[in-house]
Amino acid sequence: MLEEIDALLVQQLQRDGRASFQALGRAVGLTRTAARARVSRLLDRGVIKVVALPDASVTGQAVVAHVSADVTGSALAVAHATARLTSAVFVSVASGQYPVIADLRCPDEAVLAADLDRLRVLPGIRGIEVVRALALVRDAYRPWPGRPAVSTDALDQVLITGLERDGRMTYADLAGLAGLSAAATRSRVLRLIRGGAVHVTVLVDAGYTGRLARAGLGITVRRPARPVAEQVAGLPDVTYVLTGTGRFDVIAAADTSSETSLLRAIERIRALRGVDRVQSWRHLQIVKESYPRLTQLEAVVPGRP
Repeated sequence: MLEEIDALLVQQLQRDGRASFQALGRAVGLTRTAARARVSRLLDRGVIKVVALPDASVTGQAVVAHVSADVTGSALAVAHATARLTSAVFVSVASGQYPVIADLRCPDEAVLAADLDRLRVLPGIRGIEVVRALALVRDAYRPWPGRPAVSTDALDQVLITGLERDGRMTYADLAGLAGLSAAATRSRVLRLIRGGAVHVTVLVDAGYTGRLARAGLGITVRRPARPVAEQVAGLPDVTYVLTGTGRFDVIAAADTSSETSLLRAIERIRALRGVDRVQSWRHLQIVKESYPRLTQLEAVVPGRP
């Protein structure tokens, strides 16, 4: 578990991954030097990673699908095969009716259709169920869902790529990548962040967060889906919510500290007006979780959250 002061620093970095050490120290009651030392230790130990998460319209990932796969034989083998798809940004072995869960993010409908066909013929897959995302309502890693208020050009894309590798890359180093002055680079980066084109935040190794029960939730409703999804998004422990068409009307994710708190979250959703059914599944082993753009996906690391 993180020490309390480190947890406070992580909270600040999740809001602004490029916050200065002076600002971080001021926010949590440390000196600039002490804040730098603590953050550097967390980075060096792999407890946290500072990354830039571009908006889907910037990365060309505007088409999102949630896939549940029924399998024969080894679910882990099917999950690893699924993870090799470029568009697969999240793959897990799960409890419940469908042993493999995947999220695909694609540049267009044609690519999605092709990748779904590739999934259908993978050895071990008996069949798939697909929920095509309609609207992102909540994403804990992207606090401002919606189309960015700024457009991007080729130089902005270079800067975003650099920030995806290291969200705290210095303006001087970013300037070297883009061939700009440090001042011009700073101006562009601030414009991208403030305009919602990119969010610089912290990903935390799940082993240090105390969020041990990770679950997916499929919700069907008896009324318009968006108001229900917004209620779900406001509940504690819910980290991700989208509306969709297909097997479910709303897909949600919850990260909780115990089985008891997970049960409490599910019961709260069942009690919401308009909710018809809630199906849940536990992510037993996450095979792939990759947030950067499609052309920069991380290597698959078996079992690593």
